[in-house]
Amino acid sequence: MIVLDEDQLLFRQDHGYIIYKTFQNECYIDYVQINPGYRRRGFGTKIVNDFIDSMTECNIFFLEAYFNAEMNEKNTSLDFFKLVSFYEQLGFDKDEIAFEALDLDYPDDLRVFLQKTV
Repeated sequence: MIVLDEDQLLFRQDHGYIIYKTFQNECYIDYVQINPGYRRRGFGTKIVNDFIDSMTECNIFFLEAYFNAEMNEKNTSLDFFKLVSFYEQLGFDKDEIAFEALDLDYPDDLRVFLQKTV
């Protein structure tokens, strides 16, 4: 079950989904989920490209992906930079990568903003 905040929208395909928000002609990607059986087979690229096409059809030409990554034994900085690289390969530009602690209780968090104008 997918639970959305009141301002979030859902873009869904058989192999995954994207949770996002829009404001005027801008879109903010909150989360991309690819179902486990489809990972590492190009479906992440497909869903993001399809999503971008859908947004441009709605006259949305600015997209931003913003995410935090908690570094722990399951999520490493290498995983984080692979995710950044994934978005860069799709034409997103790094606006900011912040290595400061987002929360003093969790000093190993990273955050990144990536932007794309279509």
